[in-house]
Amino acid sequence: MRKKSFVRFQIFLIMVLVGLVIWRMNEGPEKGDGFISLVDMKVGHLYTEHFEVKDLVTLQIEGVGAFGADERASTLAAYPWLVNRTTNRVVWMPDMDRLMRDGVAALIRDSVAVGVGEYSAFFTTLGSEAGSQNNGSFLGLKPHWTNDAEIFELNLTANIPDVVRPLDRLVTSETDTEGSSAFWSFTPSWREGGSSQMVRIKGEGSVNVRVQGTFAICNTGCDTLELYRLPSETPVWSSDDAEASEAGGSDVNAIIDEELSLKSGLYRIEFSTGRKQDAGDWKSNPPHLPYQWGASMHLVGEGTAFTYDPWSGAEPLVAILQVGNDEELSMSLELDQSLDILAFSMGELSSDQSRYDFGWIENTATGDRVWELDFDESVHAGGDKMNRESQSILTLPPGNYTVRYRSDGSHSYEDWNKSEPIHPNRWGIALFVVDPSSVSDGAVRVTEIEQTWQSDPAPTDFPVIEDATILVQSIRMGNDATFDEILTLSEATEVRIRALGEITSSSRYDFGWLKEAESGRIVWEMTFENTSHAGGDDRNRIFSGTMTLGPGSYIAHFETDLSYAWGNFDQDLPVNSDQWGISISRVE
Repeated sequence: MRKKSFVRFQIFLIMVLVGLVIWRMNEGPEKGDGFISLVDMKVGHLYTEHFEVKDLVTLQIEGVGAFGADERASTLAAYPWLVNRTTNRVVWMPDMDRLMRDGVAALIRDSVAVGVGEYSAFFTTLGSEAGSQNNGSFLGLKPHWTNDAEIFELNLTANIPDVVRPLDRLVTSETDTEGSSAFWSFTPSWREGGSSQMVRIKGEGSVNVRVQGTFAICNTGCDTLELYRLPSETPVWSSDDAEASEAGGSDVNAIIDEELSLKSGLYRIEFSTGRKQDAGDWKSNPPHLPYQWGASMHLVGEGTAFTYDPWSGAEPLVAILQVGNDEELSMSLELDQSLDILAFSMGELSSDQSRYDFGWIENTATGDRVWELDFDESVHAGGDKMNRESQSILTLPPGNYTVRYRSDGSHSYEDWNKSEPIHPNRWGIALFVVDPSSVSDGAVRVTEIEQTWQSDPAPTDFPVIEDATILVQSIRMGNDATFDEILTLSEATEVRIRALGEITSSSRYDFGWLKEAESGRIVWEMTFENTSHAGGDDRNRIFSGTMTLGPGSYIAHFETDLSYAWGNFDQDLPVNSDQWGISISRVE
């Protein structure tokens, strides 16, 4: 009987011991007695604690990190390190030769002498490369650094306790980069996208610029920093070709520090963010100075450099802004010299095939578009997702140009039916001169073009014009044809223009225009907006309207492309298909 009681007592003791073990395991490691103590850490984090040292002291460092695997050649996946934030130098890192191994566990017992200053203790549990956190075996049956995260620990003590104290925050800046004197700086984050910034650099002769940065550099999927001297689209410098050094942590973490000699001019700094590393969401172990993640540019010696914002400087050379609903506006730009311009346009786009409000520049003589607001080259302008804006530097050779803007019947500066952009007054198109001092007197002329024609109501038929009133005509035009004829008027004359061609909302294929012979200024042209459906296929469009022409000579033009025209309609014909082309007649 007494024996049975003793057995019951033994069982009870065993159950208590098992309970205590389970409780201890769930509790995690005890917090150490140091002035800095990190315990109960999770995989996938960067932990940071700050402290101050008021006199020369020796720090005792004890902790547990982890190797990536139990192979002898494996590197550390989880570990601590110490940084002097006053000097931005690493004062202690785990010494691989002094570590003790227990499977994948890295047992740390070390010391370091440090002087007066502010310090940060870091502990990373992110792994040596992206994805390594997920490479553990099923149920932890195979040794892996993520299996025993509960043992990760860091404890700091001092041989003179009174000269050290923990800090809630640093007196030194938390970011603590070398960008305070920079004329440009950027901290990359793939969630927020990259950065594109124009800067103007001026100086006698060449100007020296120092490029510094800590960011991800690798063959694919990493960050890229490039510098362009506008209007060239070939970079004068790229981080892909620069000499980089290791920044610590993951292999993709790199340091750039180069000095460039640059000519005076306007430059664009382009930073493209990858997904291999991110200061807001580290994918693998960060660099030793994680707070310096980013890039900056500084002047070295003589010269000036500053960010360039055309809207804060002189008035634009051409401005079609604050555009309302259902408008088609244009201005003429005549150049007797080459001119570097910054072209800007803001409008409403959901794709290149769905453009509702947008601007463009075209060569007046040929009708070719030399620049336009398109979706792929634009960025979000704030507010509704279809508010888009774009700006580019381009060189316009001498010649005549037409700057145009077109809007549909809703969502404009006149009446926002969705959220407005950040700068609503910029809705439209504007051109800025990059270097005003380069413009010769009288070499650049800008005039507003008024719409001088009046469209007829949408026709249901396209009657033939009486022969006696015809001034210019080219009809039944087939594929790949071009018509140009001079029309000379001795007095102001009211004319009727009728044109039948192939136009869509995004492109013109068979179309015409009328321009002044001497100046090349277009006084009328056939567009999607001023034409109506001509029956048959949706591409069939007609214009019918009147306008008054002053005395002088004009050139009437019509052109067709290589397919779909009179004699070769492969879809439903328009009404009166034999009128395919242009007719200009005198209004009796």
